[in-house]
Amino acid sequence: MPRLFKQAQMLWSFGETRAPGETGERDYHVYAMGWMYRNNDLTAAFGRAQLTKLDGYLAQQRENARVLHEGLQGVPGLILPTVPEGLRHNWYNYVVRFDMEVLGHAQDAREFRDKLVAAIQAEGVPITVWQRFILPAMTVFQAQNGYGNGCPWTCPYAGEPVDYSVEQYPVAQLHNDTHACLVMALRAPNGPDVARLLADGIRKVMVNVDQVR
Repeated sequence: MPRLFKQAQMLWSFGETRAPGETGERDYHVYAMGWMYRNNDLTAAFGRAQLTKLDGYLAQQRENARVLHEGLQGVPGLILPTVPEGLRHNWYNYVVRFDMEVLGHAQDAREFRDKLVAAIQAEGVPITVWQRFILPAMTVFQAQNGYGNGCPWTCPYAGEPVDYSVEQYPVAQLHNDTHACLVMALRAPNGPDVARLLADGIRKVMVNVDQVR
């Protein structure tokens, strides 16, 4: 029964072995097929009520992102997000990338990215690394055993064999090793004043990058 319960928990929360709120550090690594079944009646009711305020929330996030974006223009070694013409962004996350070629750390990109993130956090900016694994590196894909007995990849209905070797995804790996993001800081009730402070903290580190150890 404990094993069955653990499998049900993984199915309930993205196939991860540790759910949000559990003690210990969540690694965001997927070990089996799973979905997000974490909802309940109370949070569903709250969510429906919040949907009536969605347009206002998104407008605030877009304004905050605009101010942050302006404040980060011209920061050396920083690649800012772009929005394709004719589209709008909800700025659920504001994701930046560090240009490790420019910064002289192409060979130790991931390690230096983590040092930059720590330095920016020390300035009071709640920046983080959203994902530390590209999807093909996750156990569920490497083991190709999502539904058990090899399915859906090696069962008779899979068609051609599927190869998830990480080496096939260099662009995804580069992004994974050099990105960082702001998750909650641009959301209401924070306003443009907070966005300006965020830009100041990030800029301070990046213009003094030679002091990052």
